[in-house]
This record gives sequence, structure tokens and C-alpha cells, in this order.
Amino acid sequence: MSGREFGSDALLEMLAGVPLAGRERSMKISRAGLLTDRLLLGFLATPAAWSRFVELARAFSMPSAWEAQVAALLRQSDHLHVGLETDGARRWCKVYLEFNRNLAAARRQARPPGVPLLLYLAFKWDTARPREGGISRYFCHVDLPPADMLERVQRIHGVSPSPVCDMVCSALQAGAGKASPPMYLEVREDGNPRSSYDINLYGSGLRLVDVAPRLQAVAGSLGLGWELTSFLGPLGERRLGHLSAGRDRHGDEFLSVYYPMDDANDARVRDVH
Repeated sequence: MSGREFGSDALLEMLAGVPLAGRERSMKISRAGLLTDRLLLGFLATPAAWSRFVELARAFSMPSAWEAQVAALLRQSDHLHVGLETDGARRWCKVYLEFNRNLAAARRQARPPGVPLLLYLAFKWDTARPREGGISRYFCHVDLPPADMLERVQRIHGVSPSPVCDMVCSALQAGAGKASPPMYLEVREDGNPRSSYDINLYGSGLRLVDVAPRLQAVAGSLGLGWELTSFLGPLGERRLGHLSAGRDRHGDEFLSVYYPMDDANDARVRDVH
């Protein structure tokens, strides 16, 4: 079976039996439309997970050079994440290596807040056209104060009015002062203008319903208001997980909203990132 025949449900079935460290779904809003078939699964970087990953990578036509690169780095990583995004007839597969030990080491050292370190290395490709992919590097700005996050977010979106920027800043401000401060990452890719960020808001206590008006403003600015209303309705009480936004590899503004796949399992499954 070729990679192009797989959807996110098939990915879940293919990885059944491998202990999960986390699972999230997400929606992506951009000029290209509203994407809702997006799944991200996390695993401890164990030999069993690696064995299943090799099967998956080949089924999804991962470039062989990338498979070798992941294999070489696996022992340095703590978690392995696999994602799938379906966009009409196209399907993008994403594999993330997480280097959480780098973060733990940084916090043991006396270093200024906000100094970036590599936390994720991600390999992303179109399963039908693997050469069209790219490698993303996610840099964590360790213990960055929320006021500095706001400044960096606004700088990435630029001076023009942006409903996406407004939505993210509003969520950051609403979650300020909660028990768990947000984690802030910035993303870069070689050879293209991508400039984006990811903010972990699981500790904010916010639910999707709390940010729905701002999400509607983003969708409405792109003519997607009705589609978002229909999709978001049953999910309103899910926790708000991550906000990923900025400029994609084509320079277009986007917003991705991550949330737990099943809040009933929150107690036993951590957020993927």
C-alpha cells in the first residue's frame, strides 16, 4: 500500500500497540483554507518504537537519507513524534526528534532566560513527492518571560494588522499568571523564508471555547468563518494546547491550533510537545 492511501486514522491503526507518550489533533487556518485532518503522536525513543517507525517511514516514502539521519540521532533524543496532515489529495508526513535532555541541562545551568537551544529536529515531506519536503529546527527560548514572547510574536507578524497576531497575543495575556508558564519556540527551515513560533499553553487552563471569538476573527478574515464554526462546535471544551503561527515556507501567514485528541485521557497522556 502506498503512502498516499493513508489518512490519520490509518496512522493510528498502524501504530497500535506502541505505548504513546502523547497524542494531539490540530486545525490549521491559512489562505489555502481550513485543514482539520491533522494528527500528531508521541513515543518514547525506544527500540520497539524505532522498529515500528522504520515500517512507517518506508510506507510513507520517507527519503532514505532522512531515515538514516533519524537513526543516527535517535540515541541522542528522548522522544520520537510522528504526524500526518491531509490536504485534499496530498498528505504530508512529519517526524520529530525531541531533545528534552538539552532543556533539562540548560535549566541546571546558570544561563540568562531566553537563550535558544535546539529542542526538536523535524523532517517533513509530501508522501507522493518526497523531494518537496524540508527539515525544520525548533529552538526553545528557555524560560522566556511572557512580555518578551509578545514582543517576538509581534515582530514575526510585522507591522500590518494581523488577526492571527491578535489571537495569539490575546491567548498569551489570558493565560498569564497561571501555574505553568508557557514554553516558547521559534522555527527555521533552510532554503525558504519560514519564520514561525510555537507556544505551549497547556498550563494556561484555557479551553478552545475561550479563544473561539478570536479564532473566528482569523477564519472570517479569510472567508472561512462558517467552516470553522461547524468544525469547532463539538470541540469547545477541549483544552487549548499549542498555538503555532507565523509565516510558512512560502511566506504566507498561518495559524495552527493543537488540542488533546481525547481529554478523557489527559491524566495518563502528556501533551505531545
